[in-house]
Amino acid sequence: MQLTVCSLDLDQRVVRRGDATLRLTSTEAVLLRYLADRPGQDVSRDELLRQVWGYADGVASRTVDTTIRRLRATASPIAAGCSSSTNRSPST
Repeated sequence: MQLTVCSLDLDQRVVRRGDATLRLTSTEAVLLRYLADRPGQDVSRDELLRQVWGYADGVASRTVDTTIRRLRATASPIAAGCSSSTNRSPST
């Protein structure tokens, strides 16, 4: 996936912007791929818990919130200025 100012390689689990590189955890990469595969769709916390984390229905957890908060805090310096429009390569 190529963003306007940065690139996101989910297979290698890295975000690059200029000389800056951010390594993603496996879960962060799976989460971002799941969301990227559903552009414009609302995805519930429960759906993410089931599909990304493999939790059973009805499990109450703040895992999604914690992971997204950590990802935002870590990625903010690199992601600043990245456009939300993406060009997908055939391999993604």
